[in-house]
Formats: sequence, structure tokens, C-alpha cells
Amino acid sequence: MPCTPKSATEPQAPEPEAWSPKAGSLPYNLPMISKDLLDILVCPACKKPLVMKDNGESLKCGECHRVYPIRDDIPVLLVDEAVIEP
Repeated sequence: MPCTPKSATEPQAPEPEAWSPKAGSLPYNLPMISKDLLDILVCPACKKPLVMKDNGESLKCGECHRVYPIRDDIPVLLVDEAVIEP
């Protein structure tokens, strides 16, 4: 069966929309940790809850003040990778 080009009348896939700043929306390149995951994550050093910091770029422990990076939307919860902040 010969391959025929698509005609102009066939439906085309819509173009992806560009990100626009709306209340509560984030662009695709910002890291995002779900609320459910954040609720169960704890500091590996002291086992206290972590909170999101720097627009989702890191997680901070309020007890021992360690800051864990988030890389490619994955929290790196290694004590050796953490930075201690005041």
C-alpha cells in the first residue's frame, strides 16, 4: 500500500501552549515534590520533617538545619550532600 501524505483536512495534534504565569502554576523546568511525598520525607540525620526551600530547589530540616538539594526532581537525601545553614 503506498504511503500518501496527510491532507489538510485531517485533524492535526494541537501545538503545546507556552507557559504563562498564572496563580498557582509553575513552569515545567521547576522542580516539584508532591505534598504527599513531602509529608513523609524526613531528614536522614535527625528524622525530623523537611520543608521546601528556594522555590523547590532544596529541602531543609528545621531541627538540624541541613539543606538537601533536589536534582532532576529527585530529593538527594544523603547527609554527605547536605549543607548546614543557620
